[in-house]
Amino acid sequence: ILDASSTMNHVAVALNSRNVVVLQNLKGKLHSKFTTTFADEVSCLDCSDDLLVVGLWNVSFALYSMADSSEIETVSLGEEVMARSILLTQFEDSKFLLCGLGDGSLVSYRLDGRSAFHDRKKLIIGTKPISLRSFRYANP
Repeated sequence: ILDASSTMNHVAVALNSRNVVVLQNLKGKLHSKFTTTFADEVSCLDCSDDLLVVGLWNVSFALYSMADSSEIETVSLGEEVMARSILLTQFEDSKFLLCGLGDGSLVSYRLDGRSAFHDRKKLIIGTKPISLRSFRYANP
C-alpha cells in the first residue's frame, strides 16, 4: 500500500505504483467498487464522498466520480515538481483541491460543480515536501 484515504462510505487505496482500488462500505462490509490502472505512477490520493483525486508522477492529477466510477478530468499541475500530498476540502460554501508539492509549494484550485477547476493559486511555504491532512474542530 502506497497511500490510502477514506470517508464514511469509501476507502481508496493505491496498491503498488500504478493501481488504485476503491472499496465501498455496504452494511458494514467493504466491497470492491472499482479499480483503475494509470499509465504513470501514483504519488498521492484523497477521496471525499463524491470525488476521488489521484496525484501522478507525470506532474498531473486525475479526478474521478465516486458515484459512477468515471474519470472526470485529468489536469496538469503546470509545475516541474509533482504533488506529494493532495486534499479535497471545503471552505464555507466552496470546494477546493489543495496540492502539496515536493518543493514546499502549495497549489490550490477552486472546484466549480463536479469538474471545473478555477482560481489556481500557488504559495511557497517552505523547501520540504508538504503533507496535507484534514481535521475538524468543534465550534465554541
